[in-house]
Amino acid sequence: MRCISSMKEAFRYNGLADISNNEIEAVVSALSNGHLCTGIVVKEFEKLLSEYIGIPYTVCVNSGTSALYLALKALGVGIGDEVITTPITFVATINAIKMTGATPIFVDINNQTFNLDEKKVAEQITTNTKVILPVELGGLSINYNFYLRLKRKYNVEILVDSEQSLSAVYNEKRIGGISRISTTSFFPTKPITTGIGGAIFTTDLDLYDKLVILRHNGLDLEASDGIYPYDQKYISLNYRLSDLHAAIGIQQLKRIDKLQEQREKIRTLYLEQLKCLKCVFVQHVDDLSSTSSHLFLVKFENQKIRDGVFMYLKNKNIGVQIHYKPVFLNSLYKFSLNYLEKHFPNSINFGTTIISLPIHTKMSKSDVDYKYQI
Repeated sequence: MRCISSMKEAFRYNGLADISNNEIEAVVSALSNGHLCTGIVVKEFEKLLSEYIGIPYTVCVNSGTSALYLALKALGVGIGDEVITTPITFVATINAIKMTGATPIFVDINNQTFNLDEKKVAEQITTNTKVILPVELGGLSINYNFYLRLKRKYNVEILVDSEQSLSAVYNEKRIGGISRISTTSFFPTKPITTGIGGAIFTTDLDLYDKLVILRHNGLDLEASDGIYPYDQKYISLNYRLSDLHAAIGIQQLKRIDKLQEQREKIRTLYLEQLKCLKCVFVQHVDDLSSTSSHLFLVKFENQKIRDGVFMYLKNKNIGVQIHYKPVFLNSLYKFSLNYLEKHFPNSINFGTTIISLPIHTKMSKSDVDYKYQI
């Protein structure tokens, strides 16, 4: 197994999976169990995830994107519906909405948390609003108390995009177990990985049953009449996770708290180094919230400073990235810049002033010191 150990190699990566010999041995073991697709190992992983979060139902799928899409489908989202969400997210969030036939309704972000601006969410609720889909950017938990009040007041579903925040908590409760339904990702750089994969968490048995069917080509395997092994109930595709991926996930989940602690140490070091720089702003974490420290986001006073710092660090082979350009600035969307600057000033500013510094478990204090010194 190749190990990223040297200082100059570790900080080349913005994020990096932490794979041990236990994960490798678990994959080899899964290869010998005779059922490589969604078998006993996936079921065990789902059980352990449910126990970790403290919810009754988990459905593992082949990606975080699939998790979002199937969650929306299970909630009945489709043509004519509107889904309120943020433009500051990976495109997968919006793609999942659009693939259902629904319309994404963008709301500007808060300048301190970089998550949705709570004051502006209710303004966009209409009779067509089916779901509000907040994103926990960089792993920072949303204000669940606010969204649960919104759900009760307007009778809308709250689907939380927790793709980056599995190891975070809100008010001492684990992310994934607070809302009726939420999703997460097991991409290599996420709090834990399965190589590729995702999961949907729910407290609702009916949603769980529907998700299990949607995951497997719309087939109800519990409807066998003794001759035919299934009954098709929905149009869907194959979104199943393999036992090989789940075997990695089980070993990762055993170390989730340790991995979180290691990322948090790097985050704390960054905060200590940056506190004396008046032109730098970082993501605000209030007393009830926490972050998985999936990303370390740094915001500068203006684009000129951001671009200069970004290119300087990049030329030093430091793994800086931009998370994210506002989704609606991609060529797929046809909004005028004047319209966007008027309605989404914080998101536009964020996209031109943000960078993500490397943060992962292979980094050390010397990596952080090196970036600060140069």
